[in-house]
Amino acid sequence: MTTFSTIESRAGTRSPRMSGTLFSGESDLVLHDRGYGFLRIEQAILDSVAIGRVTSTGHDVALQEHDSFTILVPLAGTILSEVGRGEYRAPRGDALFFSPNRRRTRVEPRRAGRFVAVPLLIPRKELNRRAEMQSISPRRLAALGDIALEIRGEPANRLAMLCRSIIDDLDARAQGARAERPDEDWADALLDWAVEALSELQGIELPPLAEAASAERHVRSAEDFMRENVATISQIAEIARACGISTRTLEDAFRRVRHRTPVRVLNDLRLEEARRLLNSAAGPDTVTEAALCCGITHFGRFAQSYRRLYGEKPSETLKARVSPCGGAGRPARRKPEA
Repeated sequence: MTTFSTIESRAGTRSPRMSGTLFSGESDLVLHDRGYGFLRIEQAILDSVAIGRVTSTGHDVALQEHDSFTILVPLAGTILSEVGRGEYRAPRGDALFFSPNRRRTRVEPRRAGRFVAVPLLIPRKELNRRAEMQSISPRRLAALGDIALEIRGEPANRLAMLCRSIIDDLDARAQGARAERPDEDWADALLDWAVEALSELQGIELPPLAEAASAERHVRSAEDFMRENVATISQIAEIARACGISTRTLEDAFRRVRHRTPVRVLNDLRLEEARRLLNSAAGPDTVTEAALCCGITHFGRFAQSYRRLYGEKPSETLKARVSPCGGAGRPARRKPEA
């Protein structure tokens, strides 16, 4: 299970080269306070995306990143970066977005505190792949040239909330807790944010997400996957990956074709499968077992939804089950919609 690992830690010293750097190129770093200064760099790899946590009393760093797009998210303190002749600043609440580049960065802690930031590294090929899933060609991204953006407002707020959620999950895992979401889902969320942020800030108009024919194809593929994996699906992002599309495209396709969300459709498929098992003479002996076989873990909500959909309690369906010598279970009947 992925957790943070410390790749660099120092106090009150100067080291010309950072041995465990997050970045692909060499880095020169100097602490502002060489006597009592402190720096810790942690890193975790979430599928294809690297996420870090940098805690410092303040430092300057000159570095080069050859391969990945870098997003810097200060959670406490301020980042100031120089790229070529440009200067870019991000206090807490903002973020910086760079294509692979060489830059000098100064980080300043909040007053009487420490600087804390989350650096994200997204490989170029992964960003291109995600952009293609949203019908943006790699050539279109390449045409943007060198990217150096100050992210503010709602996009920055969304990213900060996402980063805090990921950090909380990684920290909880280190204490033995179960992962809140799989690594792949966190990576998908970060990749989706990056593509959407570029489209918003660089004027790339995202094409219509799903035309009628492709939307129906996506929905059929998704529902087939749901039926085959109804007991094990934990996140909608799993379904999107299986269909080779983004979560955003999947949700749009379901709204167009079913006028419902993928989550709602998955829940109804689970209810249908639970009813089939409860009606089957060879099915589980208890309502709880039937629910668990369908990936249902919230039993109170299950009972309410089941009764609303079929007009009876799950226990009533189980009680009316025909014994093996009496033939097959009764056919499923659905409560008429008002």
